[in-house]
Amino acid sequence: MLEFILLASCVSAGTLEHVRELFEAGRYGEARSKAEVYLRSHPDDPEGLYWMGELEGNVRASLRCYERLLRLYPAHPLSAKARLRLAQYLYVRREYSAVLRKLKENFDNPSFCLLGRALMALGRYERAGEAFLKALSSAGSSEDSLRALLGLLDACLLGGLYEEALRYADMAMEVRGSKDWSALLSERASLCREKLKGSEVEGYVVQVGAFQSRTQAERRCRELRDAGYRVRVKEKLVGGKPWYAVWVGPYPTKEEARRASQAFSEVWILKVP
Repeated sequence: MLEFILLASCVSAGTLEHVRELFEAGRYGEARSKAEVYLRSHPDDPEGLYWMGELEGNVRASLRCYERLLRLYPAHPLSAKARLRLAQYLYVRREYSAVLRKLKENFDNPSFCLLGRALMALGRYERAGEAFLKALSSAGSSEDSLRALLGLLDACLLGGLYEEALRYADMAMEVRGSKDWSALLSERASLCREKLKGSEVEGYVVQVGAFQSRTQAERRCRELRDAGYRVRVKEKLVGGKPWYAVWVGPYPTKEEARRASQAFSEVWILKVP
């Protein structure tokens, strides 16, 4: 009996390996036929469910395979890929909050990138940037790195961090394989430069705070703006890490800036640019 079980296991492994080889060779019809036959005799096999999900021509049938895999084997190594596939489907349907819930247990580059895109769609640019940074740190190839850097570029651009966005555009251009994306990267870089040029400040400003979190800096900005001040967030790199300064102004003379500073405590008067 033991010999029979071992033999059946070897046959199963060989069948699924053949399915994978056919899939990688682009012979999807043959791969699907073999996976379908295999799944009839092994309806709850996790690898069989995964490959059937990959090869199923009907979207809903494919999703059912992934969902069954997750329900029966939530901790299986292929479950992360199944969650990613389900999240991709939800993203296409613009169900961005559902994407976040689906990917909360995934910790790989593609999942972090998709998570970042969903967060951007929800307007949560700082969180999106954090997700793309995780994607960059877990990148296993130049393609993974490029995907993460493009996400960081877009998150910073949408979040108004134009200097950071320009830095990521330059980094992306240095990645192997970025030639196919050169037109897009050049366009994004030009947009960053235009935004930076349009946001130049001249004269004197009163720095009323500096934060490691852009969210905190923007919250302080809103408070001051509601009080009638002209205010902006200025990003600076300190020790290689971003800090977000809150500037009030500009004022044409240092004396005017000094008078304005009396309404605040612990301030710095800066000449800009």
